[in-house]
Amino acid sequence: MNMQVGARAERAAIYSRLSESRDGDDTNVVEQEKHARKLAADSAHGWTISEKHVYTDNNRTAAKPCFNPDDPTKPRRPAFAAMLEAAERGEFDHIIVRHLDRLYRHPADLQALVAAIGKHKVTIYQSSNDKHPLDLSVASNFLTASIMADVALYELNRKGERQRDENDRKRREGIAHGGIAGYGYRLVEQGKEWQLEQVPEEAERLKKTILRFLDGAKLYTLQKEWNNDGIKTRRGNPWGASSFRATLTKASNAACREGADGGLVEGGKWEPIVSPDQLKAVRQKIEQQSKDRHANHTGTATKHLLTGIAKCAACGGTPMRVSRNRHGDFLQCPGVVNSCRKSVDMHVAEMKVEDEIRARLMYPSPALLEATKDDREAATAMRVELADLKDSGKKITEAKASGAIGLDDALALLQDNKTKRDALEDDLGHLERRMAVAGLIGELIPDEGFLDKHVRVQNAWADLDLHQQREVIRALVTMTVNPSEPGVRASKHTADKRIVIADGPLLASV
Repeated sequence: MNMQVGARAERAAIYSRLSESRDGDDTNVVEQEKHARKLAADSAHGWTISEKHVYTDNNRTAAKPCFNPDDPTKPRRPAFAAMLEAAERGEFDHIIVRHLDRLYRHPADLQALVAAIGKHKVTIYQSSNDKHPLDLSVASNFLTASIMADVALYELNRKGERQRDENDRKRREGIAHGGIAGYGYRLVEQGKEWQLEQVPEEAERLKKTILRFLDGAKLYTLQKEWNNDGIKTRRGNPWGASSFRATLTKASNAACREGADGGLVEGGKWEPIVSPDQLKAVRQKIEQQSKDRHANHTGTATKHLLTGIAKCAACGGTPMRVSRNRHGDFLQCPGVVNSCRKSVDMHVAEMKVEDEIRARLMYPSPALLEATKDDREAATAMRVELADLKDSGKKITEAKASGAIGLDDALALLQDNKTKRDALEDDLGHLERRMAVAGLIGELIPDEGFLDKHVRVQNAWADLDLHQQREVIRALVTMTVNPSEPGVRASKHTADKRIVIADGPLLASV
């Protein structure tokens, strides 16, 4: 062991990365970490590794710079960014990776790495070749690393060009892409190419669903029917809102390809399920519904149902926000506490919460009925009082301008006025949420059959815009996302069990 008696044991960090991981499989990055730990424990090194210095970016590409110039606060590789910060603080002496291309592929990331490790002269070791450690403070080593980064970037760009050329050729010739065929089709080999072939029962179901949607059926209703009937996505998962919309709007459904301008390119050499005009109508209707849904929420307003409502249990209730990658949408902890990045499938969470809300509205408990009793008179009185306070504030300002009262008196009166207005606006907002829920329940109390009641609730919920739905959720429930159980990998299949729904502030006030 290269360490004098009494000397501080050298510290190492481990970094693992995989560009593409289907369904969150972490086998590859776990294997990378295993090799790194073996190198650190080798008798020639004997380095210590703290668990907080084990960094993993699974399903994260390094083709683009880690730090996005449009939003530097959201690195594309969070673990890489956290490692650089720790390196700048001098928390370890070495970084162990499987290969250098796990650490960086873009020259910008190499520059960031050099800047972070330069102060404390952190050395990089490759577990695939521990005989040649890399000290980037040495000019020749930095030159070699720079050349490697430039070559890697060139190869990435050339690969992209070749792929675009191949896609253009297939588009011109009406040939299908490889990969995974969408619902309604299977891929069959024709010579050296792949072509789409209809799966009759799937194609028939998809066509009927599209026509029903164009005739006025709700997307959520159709999605729910598919899940109830046991229809799965190509990866064997239940349908979420995004995956269901994507399936209905897929260009291949009309024997088309996506054009470079976002339009449809007709001429595919496979049998269409619907016509191009029908597909365009579906896309236009979904786009319009999305615009209508967010008509009152532009700019930086919330665009997702559970943003800020879902709370992370692992770090004490931090509000979660939406994160997206090529595998779908997730509710993710922003990592404010202990760099927590726990996440849960967004569509599983939305379906569970919406099912809970509809169930509570279909069969309101006595406590809910008491909490939502008619408070219209109280709300009207609050609005009148709020208007009086606003008018009073104007009069105070006018009195100060005319010299009737001094500056100190005016400031004190305006502060008192603002305090009262803020408190009254909070009370009114709480009351209006109660009344919104009361309006829904009021339509649903009559003694109806289960099916009629279910349809009525479903339609009433669907008629609310995003803001109204969020207010109802905030009033009725709280939602907490627990971490996965030890030894159980987080996935769509375990997401439902991790979501805990409890009574919201409306019922807590009864």
